[in-house]
Amino acid sequence: RINSSSSRPSSSVASSVVTNACASQVENAYQMLVPKIPATIQAEDFDPAGYSDSTTANEGSAYRTDTGVDIKTITNGNAVGWMTAGEWLEYTVYVETEGDYDVTIRSGAVGTGRTFKISQCNTTLIESFQVPNVNTWGEFKTWSAGKVRLKPGYQKIRVTVGATDCADLDGIHIGPYS
Repeated sequence: RINSSSSRPSSSVASSVVTNACASQVENAYQMLVPKIPATIQAEDFDPAGYSDSTTANEGSAYRTDTGVDIKTITNGNAVGWMTAGEWLEYTVYVETEGDYDVTIRSGAVGTGRTFKISQCNTTLIESFQVPNVNTWGEFKTWSAGKVRLKPGYQKIRVTVGATDCADLDGIHIGPYS
C-alpha cells in the first residue's frame, strides 16, 4: 500500500494546468484533507462530490458507506474496486511549486485491455495508460503512468476508466516515486 501525506495549506491561489485547469478548494476534499504535491493519494479518498459510479450502492461496503463508489477491503487498507467503463474519481490536491510531476499508479485487473486516463476540467493530462494484469482481484502492481505539468494552487485531478470494464485502483502518487 502506498503511504499518504496530507496537509491543509493556508493559501488559496488560483491554479491552472497549461490551459483549462480545474481550480478547487479545501472544502471540496474528502474530510477537508488536501494532499500537498508531491504526495500519494489513496483511491478511496476521492472528493465527496467528485465521482461517477454505475451503481447506486457501495458494493464492497467498506470504508465510506455513505457513497455509491465501490470500495473494498484489501491487505493494509482499502481500494476502489469493480470500476467500469466511464466511471471516474476526482481528487482535490494542492501544488506548491509549478513543474512536471511523475504519476505512479497502484492498480490491477484480471485480464488485459483495461485503461485509465488522467484529466483536469476536460483537458487530458495523460491520455491512456494500461492497468497491469494481475493473477487475482485484490492484487496490485505499481507502475509509471507518465508525467503531468501542474501549476501552483488547489486543483482537481480526475481519473477515468477507459472502455473496458473491471479495474481496481489502490493509489496515485504524484511526484518523485521511490
